[in-house]
Amino acid sequence: MERGEFLMLGSIHYPRSTSQMWPDLIQKAKDGGLDVIQTYVFGMVMNLLLEKGFPVWLKYVPGIAFRTDNEPFKYGPVEWEIGALGKAYTKWAAQMVVGLDTGVPWVMCKQEDAPDPVIDTCNRFYCENFKPNKNIKPKMWTENWTGWYIDFGGAVHVRPAEDLAFSIARFIQNGGSFVNYYMVSYNY
Repeated sequence: MERGEFLMLGSIHYPRSTSQMWPDLIQKAKDGGLDVIQTYVFGMVMNLLLEKGFPVWLKYVPGIAFRTDNEPFKYGPVEWEIGALGKAYTKWAAQMVVGLDTGVPWVMCKQEDAPDPVIDTCNRFYCENFKPNKNIKPKMWTENWTGWYIDFGGAVHVRPAEDLAFSIARFIQNGGSFVNYYMVSYNY
């Protein structure tokens, strides 16, 4: 990414749509002005492909501690916000993915102490005041929430378009380089 360039992304998760829907979803993303479609490598897919991940029986392993530097847990997700008890795991996970030498940058969402060269990012409704943990890292908003999940019987949380636009403008004004709408949904 060149200095001064700004990217607009949208998250579309393939398990949430059928393969027949993808051509239309991709075209609508392009028509809507998105530069990039963001998706995840889902653990359930990796479980099938690599026979790794989180089998049900794992929670019964004596001494298991998730999101920590715990041998039975290693090779779990690298991007999760794992808190104070997971610092050793965070460092190990960052070293592991960087060691893969893929040639692409790695991010840790909401992990303020992401070790170099991993990029820490912002995930929340408002990120205009977010600063990465090093000035040499880009200011990235990996999950600009357009709403929130609905608890059964609870309120529907949807942000007005004006609020989204204003929050993005403030983010850009404060040096932002990358915004990802989480989630993109086309209901027309």
